[in-house]
Parts: sequence; structure tokens; C-alpha cells
Amino acid sequence: MTQVMTVIWGDSNGAQQLRTIETQAGASSRTAAIQVYNHAAPSQTSEGPPVYPGVPPVVGVYPSAESVAYLRFADAAGFVAVLALPAPDTSIFLADGVTVDPLAIGGIIVAATASLVTAAGNLVTTFVGGSLGQGRVTQ
Repeated sequence: MTQVMTVIWGDSNGAQQLRTIETQAGASSRTAAIQVYNHAAPSQTSEGPPVYPGVPPVVGVYPSAESVAYLRFADAAGFVAVLALPAPDTSIFLADGVTVDPLAIGGIIVAATASLVTAAGNLVTTFVGGSLGQGRVTQ
């Protein structure tokens, strides 16, 4: 049975990168072998059968998955979690085209405050703000 492992690799500068490995029998031993030949370390992994939602991408002003709206949330203690929204629709931004309008993403805010946690393990309680950025999505 096909398995997909998601690995978040972290480097000594604090940068992270998300990678996936698809195998027939699991990728744990492959990840350990890869780690021997690089300077990064896996900070988080998960593995299971692949899920194919079947939703096609659409063309828009920001069609690239490297255009990202970074949505920042905080828990009651002030710890922050960032939710990355790749290839965002322009309707979520204020007139400046950079700042995310919280009224336009109400559904995301409700979903995030019901399930998103900070690195401290606390449920987020507040949407802090969001803005357009560039870069690979590595949540």
C-alpha cells in the first residue's frame, strides 16, 4: 500500500522546509538515511495513506503557490501560529493589495480558532493579522 511521509526539515539557522516522500512500504528508514548526508534535521514527521481531494487549481492574480498570504493567529498566552494560504484570491485583501481583510476570511478564522494550535500546544484564540508574501509554504 502506498504511504506518504511528510517531513519538516529544520536547519541550524532556524529555517524550515516541508517535503513529502511517497513509498510502497513507508519512509522512516529512508528519512534516516537521508539525514546522514545533510545538515538539516527532521523536526516533525507524519505518515499515512495519500488523500487525493480532486479539487483543481484555478487561474487568478496570484496563481503561483509561491505567492502566499500569511495569516497570523495568537493563543491566550501570546504565542503565535502562522497559517499559510498559497495562491490567495485577491478578494481577501484590503485596497492596498497586501493586508488581509479579516472580514473576507471569516470562515478561515472560525476554522482556525476551532483547531489551530501554537508551537506551545495551545489553541489559538485571536486572528492577529495577515499579509501577502512570497516563498515556499512551510507551515
